[in-house]
Amino acid sequence: MRKLKINFNSWEHMGRNYLMAYKLIEGKENESFNEAFEWLITAKESPWVKYRWDLSLKREKANEL
Repeated sequence: MRKLKINFNSWEHMGRNYLMAYKLIEGKENESFNEAFEWLITAKESPWVKYRWDLSLKREKANEL
């Protein structure tokens, strides 16, 4: 995740780049991927909506929780 954060500034940014790369490599869009991406950036149940991009990745000790 840390390497992703260096290259992208949001879940949406990462997802859009994935879709662009797929289209470049395959020469066409994948409608299923496009639909999944829309769900990921809009649905309240989506982990991309639930968890902020800048969520801390630091481990906490069990007794500090």
